Amino acid sequence: MCDYPSPYDDIDCKALSQRECAQYAECALKHYNSDEKHKIKYEFISGITSCDMLDEKGCFSHVNFTAKGYGQNSAELFFAEIRDDHGNLEPTCVVSLEGIKKVGGLCDSRYDNKIYRDEGLPIDAQHCYACDRKLKHPKNGELYVMGHVAVSDYYHG
Repeated sequence: MCDYPSPYDDIDCKALSQRECAQYAECALKHYNSDEKHKIKYEFISGITSCDMLDEKGCFSHVNFTAKGYGQNSAELFFAEIRDDHGNLEPTCVVSLEGIKKVGGLCDSRYDNKIYRDEGLPIDAQHCYACDRKLKHPKNGELYVMGHVAVSDYYHG
């Protein structure tokens, strides 16, 4: 869940958000570790923050979490995008943000370029407009699917 003022901003909502964040992160890490091209396998440390979004492509979540490589002492920051297909969580992007350029989300920002999708929505393929600045993304926005409609109320009403 994103960090927006809400009438549901209570301890139960925060606990649910933390559980979802950890669930998304563990799903992403399992997917990452199962890919044979990744030489280092990681173990989950903690979920940091996540943001849920919905559009015609489905339900997606962006998540930041920390993990450490087996036998290593230092933690790395990760970004993942998860698609929720009726309770079946499918990672679409899992990437370590260590040593690469990263950017925060641009929720509540407006976009003034003229790239439009068929519905007349401004699209910025390099940034996420669904997440706030605390949630870090890879600088290459083409690695993940959601968040590119450059009007924040598209995601949050």
